[in-house]
Amino acid sequence: LFPLFRSVFDKAGVAVGSVDMKSVESEDQLWDWLRGFEVLLASDWDLADKHADVFEKYLAAGGGVLVVTPYSGLPDRQELAAEVPGALQWLGITPRAQGVQDPTTDFGSYWWTRQILRHPLTAGVECLACPKKGDYDRIATQRIDLSPEWDILVRAEKSARVSNVGSTHTSWFPSWEDTGEEGSEPPLFAIREARGGRLALLPIDPGYILWNVGNPAFPQVFMQLGDGGENPSDGFRLVLNTLNWLAEPA
Repeated sequence: LFPLFRSVFDKAGVAVGSVDMKSVESEDQLWDWLRGFEVLLASDWDLADKHADVFEKYLAAGGGVLVVTPYSGLPDRQELAAEVPGALQWLGITPRAQGVQDPTTDFGSYWWTRQILRHPLTAGVECLACPKKGDYDRIATQRIDLSPEWDILVRAEKSARVSNVGSTHTSWFPSWEDTGEEGSEPPLFAIREARGGRLALLPIDPGYILWNVGNPAFPQVFMQLGDGGENPSDGFRLVLNTLNWLAEPA
C-alpha cells in the first residue's frame, strides 16, 4: 500500500520516504536516516522511548514530528498505557487505554466533530470524521492527556464518550464500557514547539491517515468522505496543513 500512499502525497507536493525501525543497528545509523527528512510521521512510539536522544536531536535540528496512535492490538495498547506512559511524557503526552466515540454524531463505524478552533493549521477544516475501531480489536481514536504546553485545536464534542474497550468472543467486535467521564471534550488534534522543533498530535490509527490512503478498496471516510451527506471530512486538508507547518523550521 505504500506506493498508493506516496502517490497521493506526491500529487499534493509532499515527497514521502520511510525508515524501517526494525533494521536500525545503531543510534548513528538512525540519525543518518532521520536527518534526511523534514518531518516524521511517528506511528511507533519506540522512537520517542527507546531512541529519545536521537528524537531530541532531530527536534533540536528543526525537525517536525506528527505523532499518531500506535498500530497495535488491544492487549498491546493496554500494556503500553499502563506500563510505559513515560515513553511520551517528556513531550507532555500521556496515553490512556480508553477509546473515544460520540453516539450523538455516530454514523456506522465513525463519528464526527465540528469543534475546531480557528487557526492557520485548521484553514479549510470544518469537520473531522473519526473512526471508532480499527481491524480486529484496535482502538481507532485514543484518549490522550496533554500538558499545558500543547495548543489543542480540535476536540471531540461535549457529547463524546470515553470508553474502556474489552475483547469479546470474537476480536472483530470489541465491547465498549462507558467510563462515565462527562463533558471532557477529549483532544483530537494539538500542536506545540519543543526542543527547537515542532510537534503535532493526531491520536488516530495510522491505517486511516497513512497505510490506506489512496487504497481504492478502503473508503476515505476520515480523509474526505465523512458521512456522505452534510458532514464531509477534512482530514486530508488537516494533514497537509500540518505537514507544511511542521516542516517550516527545517
